[in-house]
Amino acid sequence: MSMLRSALYAIVLLPLAPCVFAVEALLYDDFQKGLAEGWQAFGSGTIAVTEYQGNASLRLTKDAMVAKQVATLDTKRLRIGASFAASGLETGKACIAEASFDDGENWYEVFRLIDGQDDSVSLHSGAESWDLPSETTRVWFRARVQGDDMDDTCWLDNVYVMASPRVRKDAGIPDERVLSRAFLLGNSELVQPVFMHEYRAPAKAAEARTGFSGSLRLVGTDRGGKFRAVHDDWDRVTEIGKPITHLPEFDFEFVSRAGDLLPLQRGVQRREHPYWEIILQPGRVWSEVGDGRWARASLPFSLQERSANCTHNGVLTFLYDGESVSRVAYQITSETCGYFKADLWGVLAAEYGPANLTEKAAAQVTRFDAHRNSRLPVRPLSQLADDYPGIEPLSFGVDDGINPGDMTTHGMVVDGVHYRGDCNTRYGSYPYCESLPMPSYSTAKSILAGIATMRIEKLYPGTVNRAIASVVDECNTKKWRDVTIGNALDMATGNYRSKKPQEDEDSIPHWRFLFWDKHQPKIGFACDYFKRKSQPGTQFVYHTSDTYLLGSALQTTVTERRGQGVDLYRSVLLEPIWNALNLSPLLDETKRTYDATEQMFSGYGLTIEADDILRIAIWLSENNGELNGEPILERRMLDAALQRSEGDRGLATGVANLNYNNGFWAFDAGPSLGCEAPAWIPFMSGVSGITVAMFPNGVIYYYFSDSYVFRWQSAREAAHTIRELCQ
Repeated sequence: MSMLRSALYAIVLLPLAPCVFAVEALLYDDFQKGLAEGWQAFGSGTIAVTEYQGNASLRLTKDAMVAKQVATLDTKRLRIGASFAASGLETGKACIAEASFDDGENWYEVFRLIDGQDDSVSLHSGAESWDLPSETTRVWFRARVQGDDMDDTCWLDNVYVMASPRVRKDAGIPDERVLSRAFLLGNSELVQPVFMHEYRAPAKAAEARTGFSGSLRLVGTDRGGKFRAVHDDWDRVTEIGKPITHLPEFDFEFVSRAGDLLPLQRGVQRREHPYWEIILQPGRVWSEVGDGRWARASLPFSLQERSANCTHNGVLTFLYDGESVSRVAYQITSETCGYFKADLWGVLAAEYGPANLTEKAAAQVTRFDAHRNSRLPVRPLSQLADDYPGIEPLSFGVDDGINPGDMTTHGMVVDGVHYRGDCNTRYGSYPYCESLPMPSYSTAKSILAGIATMRIEKLYPGTVNRAIASVVDECNTKKWRDVTIGNALDMATGNYRSKKPQEDEDSIPHWRFLFWDKHQPKIGFACDYFKRKSQPGTQFVYHTSDTYLLGSALQTTVTERRGQGVDLYRSVLLEPIWNALNLSPLLDETKRTYDATEQMFSGYGLTIEADDILRIAIWLSENNGELNGEPILERRMLDAALQRSEGDRGLATGVANLNYNNGFWAFDAGPSLGCEAPAWIPFMSGVSGITVAMFPNGVIYYYFSDSYVFRWQSAREAAHTIRELCQ
């Protein structure tokens, strides 16, 4: 064994934690764990994982080379990419990434970095795509230094192999389930989470032997189950303690109909749990050979922070026979939450209370059908390449630096068709991707605060010019008397501590504000913490607390106009708009303070399906916020928000080509697309890594992730290819 290979093996002695992602990501390695597991080493240079300003990469010198094999069975198309930084390269020297589909007989270049790009710091990226013959079973990726001395240095990073599969690898159900009848009726522990196909009905599932109608209660949610923290930036486990590791109380009613299992309690359900609320979505019932008299049920559910918006997605399954139920197996192995990731799983005893719920469930069933029929038609994201030649959907997200393991889901809408990617978990694809609950985070500043303000301004002209001090008692001070509701919507109150982008928002006091669940400390902070620094309406400074003030001011306006007890969210958004659009019951409520005020959070706190926010985006951009031909929103505000008013582009944000207007972001894509004139694209954004971009050519692109990455150049290029974006 060479010294070089020994050095590499020394890097990889510590095992990585098991981690399984959706089939689209065959390989992603950013070396952030300080390891280079599975890489083979060659050459006489040196190889080591190194770190610079928090970013790890694999350093290669002289003529060193590393290679890795990836299985590609049932793969139709591959996209392979990597990043390099370099130093010491001279004419003829290079960092080269290559791929081979025939075990090294032939190598195809993916990307190279050459002399002149080697400033030791800048990462340069490249990628190529290939269609694979059906007999291809593996691909080799290699990275090498084309050099001859130790000063020739390449840093390898962000290596990925993305696949468009011929057949979904986890679509089938194995002949013998781990969560078998014997397991669910027995007393064995669930030692580890299992692959998600254990919770999925077979493609040709038999009709359930009996229907389900009644209540399901899980026994011992505060005692049973297992927990594993995957990522915990703020040490939430220590701060919250045992409650964060187990499910809240679970006692709900369900009814089955034509294979669907419908919960009668929809949306985010408040519990007595100190940390978690719970969300129930429709599941399935069916029968399988080997289950005997029992039918089988599967139900998606999610946990959400009671005072914030992180959403952790799970699924449970059990057997039932009309009179009793088996134990219930469950697991949570994915989330949209950048700062806290965890697996929760286990088996709990359950109690079934049979009851005839036909009449009680009638309205819920009718609504379920109406919502399902209103959803956009869905095709696999990979089909976008077939329907629109020249588009590479495998580039979405990963080409922009998003680790596929951090991607909850993503997709694109073109001509009314929703091209959707998988919903990833750490144990395979989530079986209920179409109804996956996702947190709005700050997209609520657009679809809640923005739309509500435009609606109220339409109903009561002049509202946006009212002073915050006149409608929020706690803000009746000098620094708020010249700040209007419109200023708060624009994040231009003039009250702040630092105008550096995100510095106020990311401060520890402001993060505490986000987690408080009572109105008085929230409103007190929002009114008092920041200092007058500039004239209102002139300086953009991003504050979620300003949007909280906005919500409070709008609620006061509604109360003045319509009387005590009339709720802003329900009367202005839910009843006239969301219900008219047949959006999901997830939007029946928004997060509120846990007190008598029940003030909505305004700037975050909605829970949505991807289809919900896409249809809202279409309603705004294509239908101009009209219902049955009637304008619902103040049109000048909407046009400004969507960058249709050349004289009102909003305020600059301190980031190049990025503006903010009426609760919506906008990016000038002209320079990145080579346009001669500006090409403004309105979009919504949320912390953790969420983007919903509404291109002026009718294309919509979205992703929900844990990546803290807010880049979508790959989608801009795709949208531009579909229809010209340059004006």
